[in-house]
Amino acid sequence: MKTIAYLRNDSANVANLTDWKNAAKIGFFVGCIFLFVTAGNPWGFSAMIVPMVMGREIFAPTTHHFSSGLIFVHLGLATVFGLLMAPVLQRLRILGALLVSVPFGLLFYAINFVLFKVAFPIHQESGGEAGVLVTNLAFALIVAATYRGLARSRAEA
Repeated sequence: MKTIAYLRNDSANVANLTDWKNAAKIGFFVGCIFLFVTAGNPWGFSAMIVPMVMGREIFAPTTHHFSSGLIFVHLGLATVFGLLMAPVLQRLRILGALLVSVPFGLLFYAINFVLFKVAFPIHQESGGEAGVLVTNLAFALIVAATYRGLARSRAEA
């Protein structure tokens, strides 16, 4: 399903269509990748063992168990974040999209911080916020690069 991005007097330009379906897929699949790359550390435990949501450990590190509910929350947030980025990324070239993804990563980190540290403090302290910040920045960069890369390949086809 494609809809027109929020541009004035540009509805005839096909390049300005936001591809919501691909944005959702990209957010979901990048979220899947981050299930296995925990807190920005590919050598760390997988979120399939240590329950994590967007880089933040939810239970104590000694509590290793599978939690399908937390995986659904993680993938849901990843999909929503991909959808939030799509209308902005659609208007930019690849370098601009990568630069704009940094503030998105910071925004996602802020949302993560408010949700899991202030509003619902159910997570355990896992040694600082740096890993969570890196995870959210890396997520935003990968989504931006993938979305613009797919848009470019579709335009060339």
